[in-house]
Amino acid sequence: MNTYDDLGIKDLWKIISILEKDGVETVDGSHKARISGITHVPLDFPVICKEIAEGHPLLAIIRTGKGFDDLQYNQIYKPPKVSRIVDGKSAGLHCISLVGGAMRKGRKMHFKFVNTHGEEFCKLRSLNRDDGIKGGLGNVIAEGILRRPVKFLREGRGSV
Repeated sequence: MNTYDDLGIKDLWKIISILEKDGVETVDGSHKARISGITHVPLDFPVICKEIAEGHPLLAIIRTGKGFDDLQYNQIYKPPKVSRIVDGKSAGLHCISLVGGAMRKGRKMHFKFVNTHGEEFCKLRSLNRDDGIKGGLGNVIAEGILRRPVKFLREGRGSV
């Protein structure tokens, strides 16, 4: 069984180490948050949705390929198959933060995710919204999640 390291996500371990050892301080310096570790959530759509609904954003790994960088608002991304990666037709693997889950037409399960590419990713061009969100959110089919998502454990209080 592959580990996250095998999948080329070594930076994730660096981030976890920093969050455990040093924590992250608020901009004004009034609070510092640390994690006590991580756990993995089963790769099961209802379980993942329950975790998200309880306020736990989850880190997940997807394959990227043609169409990922040009994903449009409300479009659901379908990652390429393994054979496409072997053939060099995929950009590789990418870490995302799952923040929502839904079904379309009662059968097409997908997750809403925040991408590290910023507001230009999946930009909301046609919506007049004043909630501060301009982009950076995408959708991916549930089967596109490669491994059990990672959940941070809050120091002294269980899950983040």
